[in-house]
Amino acid sequence: MTVYILSGKVVCGDCGSLCAGLTYTNRAGKGRRYFYYRCQKKCGNRQIPKADLEQAVIDRIADQVFSDEATQRIVKRVQEMYAEWRKTSGSQREVIEQEIRDLERKIDNWLEALGEGIGNRQALIEKVNAATDKKEYLERELLKIQAMEHVPQISEQEIMKVMNKKVTINDVRNAVNAALDTAFPGIPILDEEIKQGLTPPCFFVRLLEPEHTQELGRRFFRYHPFVVRYFAQDRSNAVMYDMAEKLTTALQQIEVAGRPVRGTGMRFEIIDEVLHFFVEYNFHVWAPRLDDPKMRTLDVQEGLK
Repeated sequence: MTVYILSGKVVCGDCGSLCAGLTYTNRAGKGRRYFYYRCQKKCGNRQIPKADLEQAVIDRIADQVFSDEATQRIVKRVQEMYAEWRKTSGSQREVIEQEIRDLERKIDNWLEALGEGIGNRQALIEKVNAATDKKEYLERELLKIQAMEHVPQISEQEIMKVMNKKVTINDVRNAVNAALDTAFPGIPILDEEIKQGLTPPCFFVRLLEPEHTQELGRRFFRYHPFVVRYFAQDRSNAVMYDMAEKLTTALQQIEVAGRPVRGTGMRFEIIDEVLHFFVEYNFHVWAPRLDDPKMRTLDVQEGLK
């Protein structure tokens, strides 16, 4: 079924009536179909090819959305939101600091119980590991808040730098590597072909088959599926399951060109004693016009999906 997204929204330039979609089938041309918009009153104004009109409207909207005036409104709103955030950052920091203290107290108690042989040893170890991972995550979040609290305001130049930042496939790959390095600083990360003599533990990161699909006009959807392979010294299932849990936390969100992108489609499997962890990072991009010489990069317009 053909969708005419501008039906009832476009006005005839001659008589002022609304235009509607029209499908024409050329019987002499082996049933080839043509799609148009035409004035509903048939005032004599010529019909317009569907693709041409919709593309013209999309380009016009894009010009308005990314005009200098619209950009200035975005800059102003970002500055307002940052000022509002700073007013509440103190309370957010206190909540995180208290949660870290609570976790530290629990970890100390569980370690003491382990030393005295009280309770289920494996259960206590799992609790300590989970609490330690969460504590490390909160400490990273606390560092971000503390760093931002030292910046009283964001300048227009800094905001424009982020807005004009281009994103490449390598930017996404580097963001995945950075997230792994932050979560597992002692484990090497490889992103080239695996050579013989590999020494575990280590990660091997591979981008599978990325896709770039046009949706409307210059708006595209970028699909980045990754597989992270974990080669462990201890290849037991228990170790693999534990690492899968940690990867779920570490890769649930990455920063690509300063923008957060959420990981989706997470799953894992163990093949030949190697953990295969799958995750996708997908977002919309806005491509430059065809006459723009900078066609090798794309503007990210939507970070979280």
